[in-house]
Amino acid sequence: MSLRDGVVAVFLGLGVLVTLLSVVGVIVSRNVYQRLHFVTPGAVLAPLLVAAAVVAKRHSTSADSRRSPRSWPWSCSDPS
Repeated sequence: MSLRDGVVAVFLGLGVLVTLLSVVGVIVSRNVYQRLHFVTPGAVLAPLLVAAAVVAKRHSTSADSRRSPRSWPWSCSDPS
């Protein structure tokens, strides 16, 4: 596991953690106004953390980042 993969894993893990904590907050809150406070981090912060993970994966300085997007492991298109 490279440093870049570790950074990506941390960003994704934090995004999942924020989402799970938001869900727990919505479940235990008493009224709609309290629920709004718990929905906001899941709606704002979690997507930003996932976007940071994508940017960290996409824009690295290692040689494998210069490959075409079709050769990435998560590519859905068939290169043939």
